[in-house]
Amino acid sequence: SATAPAATATPAATPAATATPAATATPAATPAPSATPVATPAATATPEPDEDEDAPIAELREPIFHFTFDDPGAVPVNRIDGKEATCDGDCVGGSTPLLYENGKVGARALDTSNGARMLMGPIDYSVSAHFSVCAWLKANSHGGWQTAVGRWTREHVGIHIFHLGMESGSIFAEYGEAGGGMNKLSAPAGTMPVGRWTHVCEAVSTRDGGKKQMWVDGEFVGEVPNEGAAVYAHNAGTFNMVLGDKCESCSNKWDGAIDDVKMWDVAITQEEAKAAFEGDVQTEEDHEAEEEEAPVTET
Repeated sequence: SATAPAATATPAATPAATATPAATATPAATPAPSATPVATPAATATPEPDEDEDAPIAELREPIFHFTFDDPGAVPVNRIDGKEATCDGDCVGGSTPLLYENGKVGARALDTSNGARMLMGPIDYSVSAHFSVCAWLKANSHGGWQTAVGRWTREHVGIHIFHLGMESGSIFAEYGEAGGGMNKLSAPAGTMPVGRWTHVCEAVSTRDGGKKQMWVDGEFVGEVPNEGAAVYAHNAGTFNMVLGDKCESCSNKWDGAIDDVKMWDVAITQEEAKAAFEGDVQTEEDHEAEEEEAPVTET
């Protein structure tokens, strides 16, 4: 009878086999590989192409005239050659002195609402074959035929090279054709609301492939053919462009303000017209704080 109890000890060893669940600890090691996906978000930190917003603006060829009207004196200075402008009459004093208001680009803009006429020149007549003008313009009213930049002669007699201005709210420019006609190009009506600064560029070329092109706020508006001989390009002597009217003795005054005027002796391109607009906008932003701190009064 003593041998029977000893045989029952073998079942007690089976509970030790239940220690195999300890092997289930190996799945706990699998979370370690999942640490690698956590590192992938760091790769998303490389979106740098947005820095193209600071890419340089296309370069402009140097103009022959550039008036910013931000000079410390009462008479504007051509930034290209450092010479003071002249006026129809006295620039300072007299019945129609030069006046200024807060500028679109920089501190000051030329205010011609009093009938003042500033002269941009002298310009050789050969330039009339190929040239361009860009300016910021602001109109106080839409009434009548107003000229911001021009070289005309009263009653269309004699010299009529250029007219950039507005008629009944529509920006337009004219150029004297070889046949004596007026080659006109207009922007859509309402392009220049009263009291709002608008950037306008006009490029004129002649001879084979000649054309006249217009851009408003950097956008191409249109063109018209302008082939043939430049009617005044072979004239002897020089002429002046007039800022604020069609000519020194005309009655088409610009009732408003003019800022950052540039003139080239070449026909600028689409890229240059856009660069003139975008470059001026950038400059305006640079001067905003300074204008708020020191508002300009008329002088």
